[in-house]
Amino acid sequence: MKDLYAKSSSISYVTPKGFALAVALVAFFALLPSAVEAKKGKNYDRAMLINPFLGPEHARWLVGPVARIATDKEVEAFLAITDDAEAAKFVEGFWQRRQRPAGDYRKSLQEIFEERVAEADHQYTEDGIRGSRSDRGTIWVLYGPPEEVDYEVAPWYGGPPIEVWNYPKDAKDAKDVSLGLDGETPKKRYEFIEDEGRTVFYIKSYHDRKGRMKARPQLPRNSY
Repeated sequence: MKDLYAKSSSISYVTPKGFALAVALVAFFALLPSAVEAKKGKNYDRAMLINPFLGPEHARWLVGPVARIATDKEVEAFLAITDDAEAAKFVEGFWQRRQRPAGDYRKSLQEIFEERVAEADHQYTEDGIRGSRSDRGTIWVLYGPPEEVDYEVAPWYGGPPIEVWNYPKDAKDAKDVSLGLDGETPKKRYEFIEDEGRTVFYIKSYHDRKGRMKARPQLPRNSY
């Protein structure tokens, strides 16, 4: 703390150097991305979606696409459950509430969800995280495969490529129903980037700053 504060008699004050450092730290932490790209008003922080009172089969059930499909009240109710049998009943009721209307013979939303989860787990599992609970897997499960996948050069030297998923502007089925399991159409463009061994949503302000800091030449400690 000697760099931040200077003492004069019994009064402490912030030096210009300390003030500049504090401002820089606040700005840096303000740019940190969330665990997943969130919709306004919803919290998709992985840690906040884990129910520590449940066993491995149900504890992380909300993590990933389920949290985007569920209502706020359903998320709150599931996190309050302390018994695995009760959690299993909750999951069953969750999908029953989303059954298609009578006479609609398309696959159920649960069937589509489980098929997409299996595919996402196969394609995107990395760094010990199930593919369906990763950022790419979440979008895949919600909206299906993208129409096109491109790669763009990172805006800093030596950075990993930015993976771009493109979806049709109006992604709806023959009955004019949104393709999203969350009841919404996908954004036209999603961007991902490899970060510390894991492919995550590309947050331009955060990743560009972090990438440029890594790419900056490091002078020897005894250099002047």
